[in-house]
Amino acid sequence: MATVALAWLLTRQGVVAPVVSVRTADQLFDVMAAPDLRLTRHQLAELDRASA
Repeated sequence: MATVALAWLLTRQGVVAPVVSVRTADQLFDVMAAPDLRLTRHQLAELDRASA
């Protein structure tokens, strides 16, 4: 879930650097995977709708 949330934030205009914090190595791996996750237009639209 964190990977998707961060990947979505990275596509948002005006978001320069989302601030994150981790406590475990697994959480770190989730955060580090976000820039490589490519969300489809449909997925982005669904996330935009959910955030409104």
